[in-house]
Amino acid sequence: MRVRVVIFLAFILMLLVAGYMILVFALPKEAYIVVKVYREGVLKPGAVYLRALYPQGFKFIGGGYAKNGVYRFKINVGELASAWAGDRRGTIPTFLITVFTEDGYAETKAVNIEWIKLTPLSVNTFTLEPKNKRKRFLRIQEGASCQSMTCPETYGCDYCAVMVDTFEYSGRVLLMKAVTNENSSADMSYSYHVDKKAGFSIAVTFFSTEVWEIAGYTWYSRSGGGSAADTPGRGETGYISMVMYLRYEKWCFYSNFQLEDEEVVIYAVDFDPNTLTNKPGYQVPVNQWTNLGTYTSTDPLKPIYVETEGELGSGRIAVDIKWFINKLISLAKLPAWAQAAANFASLFLAIKIIYQNVYAFSYSIFIFGDTGTTHTIQRATHYFPNLNTPALYYKTTKV
Repeated sequence: MRVRVVIFLAFILMLLVAGYMILVFALPKEAYIVVKVYREGVLKPGAVYLRALYPQGFKFIGGGYAKNGVYRFKINVGELASAWAGDRRGTIPTFLITVFTEDGYAETKAVNIEWIKLTPLSVNTFTLEPKNKRKRFLRIQEGASCQSMTCPETYGCDYCAVMVDTFEYSGRVLLMKAVTNENSSADMSYSYHVDKKAGFSIAVTFFSTEVWEIAGYTWYSRSGGGSAADTPGRGETGYISMVMYLRYEKWCFYSNFQLEDEEVVIYAVDFDPNTLTNKPGYQVPVNQWTNLGTYTSTDPLKPIYVETEGELGSGRIAVDIKWFINKLISLAKLPAWAQAAANFASLFLAIKIIYQNVYAFSYSIFIFGDTGTTHTIQRATHYFPNLNTPALYYKTTKV
């Protein structure tokens, strides 16, 4: 009798498992992204392309012609989630939407959708209004010169984007720096908090627009924390740095089987909080030193200036990217047209240290002075069009 009961229960369990599997495979796994293309507040037709960030880089999802200025993409959420499930990095799903309007404008915009909002049958809508005029067109039938292009002129697909080159490289970037004088010293620290999301800017440029822009951000978290500190004494320089991993991709866009445009994308793919240490690293160019105040010390053990992440109004910091660009140039990977594009000299990596009011990175700096001495404290700023960003580089000047 007991054996029959066990067999019966096992049979019921098999039916339940089979039913569950049928239900799982029967459920829809697609979500939708709707793109609306505007020019001067009016819906405009144009070619639209979608790419999704996978652990190995961006992947082409689909493309088409938005006849009335609106286009809908279908995304396999199950495939995307499975790809990231086994990766050491946590992420917020990131997509690149690229638009070429009929009246001659282009833009790539990065958008982020939380996993909870990227569910089967969900619809997420985004609006693009390109502002960069295409100074040169690539379509062969328009008689444009193709001398500077590196993409094939034709390809066997309609409204598609093809990644034709990629490269990854790591480097140690400078996160904090403090330069003291003969009567001042500093105490500085920088930390990453476990599983907290940080944002990293995505730089893009088109052959046709001849300008570099920040398209948006990728967001990553790591399961391990890390921290570093340094205490530069009188007349010394303190450093805190970390290893970053950057990626380059070159894309060719096609419509009607002919080349529409060529694009370069540069972005961060990872960071390693375990490498935080008090060593120098690649330093972002400083365009301006902002005065934080002038202070007189009354006690050498009491700081004359204190700053933490809460005082950083922008929520982002600037770090260097030129070390990666120089590597691309040395390998002859970065097209000449990309090096000639506007804003190339000021390219940098912006790191957003806070997400939804939670800090991924925190820092502090305490500056001390000898009794009776007066000092002006300054912090660095890096200039990029519409995105001037502070760098956590400090210097004290005795007054």
